Formats: sequence, structure tokens, C-alpha cells
Amino acid sequence: MKRTLIYRLVQITRWVFINTPRELALTLGAAVGLTLWFTQRKDKFRATRHLLRAYGDTNSLNYNKYLARKAFINTGYNLCDTFRLETKFKSEIEPLVDVIGKEHILKAYQQGKGVICPTGHIGNFELLAAYMGRNGFKTAVIGREIYDIRLNRLLVKNRQANNIENIPTTKLRQLLAKLKEGYIVGALIDNDSHRVKSAFVESYGRLANSPIGLTLIGLRLGIPFVPVTCRRVGKRYLIRFFPIIETEGANSDIRSSKEQREQKALEVTQQIRRILDTEVDKDPSQWIWVHNRWRTRPDCQETKSR
Repeated sequence: MKRTLIYRLVQITRWVFINTPRELALTLGAAVGLTLWFTQRKDKFRATRHLLRAYGDTNSLNYNKYLARKAFINTGYNLCDTFRLETKFKSEIEPLVDVIGKEHILKAYQQGKGVICPTGHIGNFELLAAYMGRNGFKTAVIGREIYDIRLNRLLVKNRQANNIENIPTTKLRQLLAKLKEGYIVGALIDNDSHRVKSAFVESYGRLANSPIGLTLIGLRLGIPFVPVTCRRVGKRYLIRFFPIIETEGANSDIRSSKEQREQKALEVTQQIRRILDTEVDKDPSQWIWVHNRWRTRPDCQETKSR
């Protein structure tokens, strides 16, 4: 019953966001974010606590609360434009997108070996894949399935409308096939997840359990990595492609042992996490702080977020 109610609410919200003029839709998106801020007390507390972990030495408690509240509002903005991508990308969203570093993704893509584009829950990360899919790049994204199959179908349908292929986290053969076909494969690497192979890298002065499975695959196959982010800047979006992290020849250097392969994957993942953390620092309110990136600790098993 609860899942059906949530699904119906999402359907109604989606219809309103798509069929309302964008300025009004964004206002409604902000209202959705504020509603969640005032009603989801556990998430509100968790987001503020995580901001204190990251910026407690530099920001006051009140300022971190302000950033957490703003992050909820930004989530509403991004949800609004994500729904609109399906029908209004070319006419409405793409003209608002500025791009830095496009030469990096072009150079990597033209190698024909596939490209791994790691990113994080920064700004409108769904727009990243839509931008590439709508601009002639063969594009796929890795994502775990949503708990409600009906919501998952909505998400996949939205991606397919933007020429994006969806790869579930459990479909390794599908992932390898797409890389072999020269696809750009996007993945969010800033979650503490036990569904995929992970290891600890530093993030905001703490060890964060981060996915390394895709990094290991990229190193083994010699696939270039191009980190990418998408942030809101005023009423526009800024997509930034970072310089290529080359992996050609890395496999021969680390073939000798599993430990050496994983050490190289850790180094690459740490490099990417530093890039993402630096982007978050530019506007912390654009990261989804509700997610607990430090849930798993190096010295113990998974612990529940309080």
C-alpha cells in the first residue's frame, strides 16, 4: 500500500513537472525539497551531521544546517529538470548547459576502447548521461535497481528517451559488452555500498568505503577514465570533463598479484575521489548529504547510521 502511494505521488509529480512552465516547475521543485526537509527529520539530521563531519572545523553549526536545507531544495530543482529531460532536453535544457573540457571526452571516446566516466551525486548527475546520449555518444550508465519495479521502469524509460542504456549493477557481461562496443559508461562512485567490490579511500579526512570493481575492470582492459561532474551555476548547468586518467599499460605493471592490482585501483579511485571532493567544495549544497558515505568503518563491520 505504501509503495503504491509513493508510486502514484511520483507519477503525479512527474506529470506536473513536465507540463508546467519551467520557472513554475522549479518553484514547485523547491517546495518539494522544503517539504522533505520539514517532514523527513531523520534525513534532515543525517545530512546536517554529515556536513559537520566534512566542514565542522570551518563552518558553524547554523551554516551547515543552511547548507543541508539548501541541498534538499537543490534536490527538488534537479528532480524537476530530470523529469523534463525526456521531452524538453533539446528545446529547453541543453541551451542552459555550459561545458568545460569536452576535448578530454572526445579524445578518450575516439580511441574506440570504451570510456569509464566516474562521477558522484553532485548536482544533476542524470543530465550528464543525457547530454552525452543526446549528442551522439554511445552512452550507458550503471545503476542499482530501485526497490519498486514500477519506479525503476520510470527511471529506465527516462534514460532510454535520452539514448542511454541502463546496466544493472549485477550485469557484468552487459557492462563488458558495452565497453567492448566503445560505449561511454557512467558510474556513481561516492556511495558506501556492499553490493559491489569496494575498498577504503580518504574523503574529507576520513576513510570512505568506495567502489573499486569498475576501476579494476578499466585497468585490466586498458580503458581510459574521464571523471565528470555537473553543477548548477545560477540558473544554468556546468558540465566539466576532467583530463583523462590513462590506464594503457597498467595491466602489465600490476599483473603479478591481486594485491598489486587492487593497490593500483585504490590509487586511481583516490585520485577520482579528490576530484569529486574538490567539486563538492565549490558548492556543498549540491551534494546529496543524506547518503552516509562513512557508514562502514575500517575496523568493523557495517554499522547503522544514527
